[in-house]
Amino acid sequence: IPYGEGRFPDPRPLQRIGGFMAQVVNALAAFDHDASHHFMPWNLSNGLAVSRDLWADAAQDIVTPAAPLLERLRCEVLPRLNACPSQVIHNDGHPYNLLRADSESQEVVGLIDFGDMVYAPIINELAVTATTFYRRSARGLDTVKNLLAGFHNAHPLSDTEVSLLWDAMTLRLLIT
Repeated sequence: IPYGEGRFPDPRPLQRIGGFMAQVVNALAAFDHDASHHFMPWNLSNGLAVSRDLWADAAQDIVTPAAPLLERLRCEVLPRLNACPSQVIHNDGHPYNLLRADSESQEVVGLIDFGDMVYAPIINELAVTATTFYRRSARGLDTVKNLLAGFHNAHPLSDTEVSLLWDAMTLRLLIT
């Protein structure tokens, strides 16, 4: 069943989820395809989330909290993010694409929906997963910390990548 249909994971299973997504990154490391370089709206690093055109007609209740972030994300974060190690990533590891055996199990047994795969910075893979679990969590940053620890254990990240995680999560929230 989708992981989102059971109880929220404890810290150790969150680390295993992070590790699982890193294993997906590792499995895709040698994969490339011409189609993976296409424009994908859900690609955090393509600039859509901070596009002036996108925000020109956005509702004011959305623009007001986002506006103070956009220039920094556009001018400082995206260039740094796009300089990070990149490859084809799944790009959609959220609780309804991760699978568990039943509603009581906290182990990931599979992953579905490969339709958002794209060539992008590896840290985006963790950012997508971390954002979706963070939003569902009462433990906030502890959730992100555990996902990061599991991911980093299976696929070590640079200090730069780790420093960009929160900003990449912000880009995911803006796109969402």
